Amino acid sequence: SAHAQIVSSQSNQVIVTEQVKPEKPKKPWNGKFYAKAGLSMDNMVGGASVDLATGYDIDFGFTKPFGKSNTYWGMELGLMSKSCSVDGFDIGMGHNIHFSPFMLSLHFPVSETVDIVPFLGPYASFNLNWFGDGKYIDSGRYEGYDEDSGLFDVGLNLGCGVWIGENFSLDLHLRKGFASNFEYYYDSQWGFNYEESSLLKIVLCAGIIF
Repeated sequence: SAHAQIVSSQSNQVIVTEQVKPEKPKKPWNGKFYAKAGLSMDNMVGGASVDLATGYDIDFGFTKPFGKSNTYWGMELGLMSKSCSVDGFDIGMGHNIHFSPFMLSLHFPVSETVDIVPFLGPYASFNLNWFGDGKYIDSGRYEGYDEDSGLFDVGLNLGCGVWIGENFSLDLHLRKGFASNFEYYYDSQWGFNYEESSLLKIVLCAGIIF
């Protein structure tokens, strides 16, 4: 008779598991955006004898702390006026786009809901229109806009604000331009002459923080 032999074998099942490195948790955005607008007193200083004129300043930007410190940095973009008056004669208003590539601020809490925030930063601006188009004033005196050097401006923005709660702010700041943005033309005993001046703005703003 035939002899049958049954051979059984067990196979070992090998399970290969791939180790997945845990993803680093993303750091939450701890900055704040803001929008603010206010009235300004505009003037041209450094040469021409001119007077203040009423203007405006509108800003949009963000601010973000360095780590966990009370020192913040940010950027700002906005629209502002540029104007002055000569002997009470309103010479019109210029409109400018301005950009601050780096704003530095310090937050000093004075209570649970109020921070004092001094800030400082450079800005550059570009004129959207001319103002002071050489209108006659009196006795051969004119006001005029320097079209060669007045198209662009660079300057410094500095001030101090109050942050109230999580969503509101008030601040007073000063913008000082360094480029010649206004030329005052006039007749003198030495002949036709002109004086150059640069922008000075004092601005009171209210803002929303989000």
